[in-house]
This record gives sequence, C-alpha cells and structure tokens, in this order.
Amino acid sequence: IIYKVSDIATQLGGQVVGNGDIYISEICSLDQPKPNSIAYVTSDLKYANSAISSDIRVLLVSEPQDHQGELTTIEVSDISLALEKLKDILYPIGTNGSTDESHQTCCSGQYCLIDPSARIGSGTIIGNQVLIGPDVTIGNNSRIGDGVKIYAASKIGNNVVIKANTVIGGEGFGFYYDQGYKKIRHIGSVRIEDDVHIGSNCCIDRGTINDTIVKKGAKLDNLIQLAHNVEIGRDVAIAAQAGISGSVVIGDGAQLGGQVGVIGHVKIASGSRIQAQSGVAGNITESNQKWYGYPAVKYWDYLRSFSLFKKLPLLERRIGTLEDLVTDRSESSKDEQ
Repeated sequence: IIYKVSDIATQLGGQVVGNGDIYISEICSLDQPKPNSIAYVTSDLKYANSAISSDIRVLLVSEPQDHQGELTTIEVSDISLALEKLKDILYPIGTNGSTDESHQTCCSGQYCLIDPSARIGSGTIIGNQVLIGPDVTIGNNSRIGDGVKIYAASKIGNNVVIKANTVIGGEGFGFYYDQGYKKIRHIGSVRIEDDVHIGSNCCIDRGTINDTIVKKGAKLDNLIQLAHNVEIGRDVAIAAQAGISGSVVIGDGAQLGGQVGVIGHVKIASGSRIQAQSGVAGNITESNQKWYGYPAVKYWDYLRSFSLFKKLPLLERRIGTLEDLVTDRSESSKDEQ
C-alpha cells in the first residue's frame, strides 16, 4: 500500500513541512532506513539530528520543530497517537504486512475445538489450535491468538485481544487438607470486559464461587498469573511476570511493574504505582502513591532507607572506631587514678 505524504498528514491531522508529494509505503526507525519509508522521532528533533540517515526523506515529528535541508516532516501534536494511526493506515489488519493478525475470518483457524454452545460475536478473529469451551461468550471484534484456551462459561467482551497460549478460566490453586490435600471445586468463572489486552502465556483462573474479573481497558503483559477471584480495575496496567494471589482487588488506573508479587486478599488503591520486583504484603489504602520494596513501602521512604542501608558498613566501622576511642580513654583514666 502506497500513500502520498500529504494524504497521510491529512489522515493524521498533521501538517506537512517540505515536499508533500513523496510516496511512502513503510515505517522505519532512524537507525534502519528503508526505501519509500517514513521514520519517526519521539523527542526534540535537534537531539536526533546525528542519528538521521541521509537515506531518510520523511519524518513524523512532534510540533513545532526547527530543521533544515530537504528533509520533509509531518508535524503532529501527539506523536504516540499519530504513530499508531499510521500503523493502521500502512499495515491494515488482515494484510501480509501486519503481525500475528493474518488469520482468516471468525472461527476459521486450523485445528480449533469450539464447543457448539459457545457464542462468538461478529468480526472476532480466532487463531489456530484454539480451544473454546461450553457456554463461553466472546464479543465483537476481539482477537484470540494461536493456542489460547478459554474454558467453560468464561465471558469475553468486545475489542479484547488475547495473545498466544494464554489460558482463561482454568481452576485455581485451591486445596483443603483432609488426610491429604483435596481439590477445592471452582464453580465461578472469568469475566473480561471490553477493550482489555492480555499478552501471551498468561493464566487467569476462574473464581471459586464468584467470578475473576478484568475490567474495561485493563492491559496485561506476557507471563502474568491472576489467581481465583482477583478483581482488576479499569485501565489497570500490569507488566510481565507479575503474580496476583487469590481475592486481590486492584483499583482503577493502578500500575504494577514487572515481577511484582501480591499476597492474597489485599486491596490496592486506585492509581497506585508499584515498582518492579516489589512485594505487596498488605492493603494499600492511599490512592495515587508510588510503592517499592519487599514488603512494599512508599517509594521515597524506600529510597531513603536503602541509602542508609548502603552506608551500614561505613557506620559499623565508625562505631567501632568510637568504641575503641572510648575504651582507650576509659583505660587511660583508670591508669591515672
């Protein structure tokens, strides 16, 4: 697909500075230019000048920019939003240029097993080797990646993306002890609301009684575990390898970094930002605060504490020196007496 720069600028709501009659067909990075491509700069152009190859003729930039020479730019107010729109223009879903989206129409992936009682909305794309269990519902325009397993009675909303090999609705890690471990039966389900993104190789367990819930707009990275009865709030973002124990409630807009662990039955206030590798071992009740460490404490408290921790060897030596000085003076005083 080939577009004129001026036409792309119109679709992006941007302004052309330079030659709007150039044709482009691809997006490239500054360090790997391609013919007939447009590169992008996410920072001030003057800081990127040294990285701009002479082979690059068109740039997508934030406005305003000062530049010279024959370089053509499309100036936009929001570079991130414009870049995503540009991808949709040059790489429409379903073409060979898109990634992991070249499936055919709904439910047409190879070697799928879809229960007759499952209900799948229009425009939804099902990958290869997908299992969809009884009474599952999937809304419109969702994308289910290769190898995904969605077990009985799970409810998936509209515009949901579930990447390859994720498991939705498996039984959680629940046992009771009666002369040996016995499995707790799970009769709840999983409910995933609209506009949720779930990465590859995630596990979202069904609830024991009530549902496990992922609310509208939440974004989950790869390799994330959500245990039974977890509730993820609206627009929550969780990075890779996080583990959320059973019955945790995470408030709207919270952000959890990579490898964060949360013990069971705690509540995390809305807008909380949990730094990578932190461990949440109790309720977080203050909204819109940063937390760090294990157990997680307020971000700045952790940094101050860690600063003192690094100084402990020095403090130990200084205390030892002072103790020796006090001992010497004490012995000297006794000798004088």
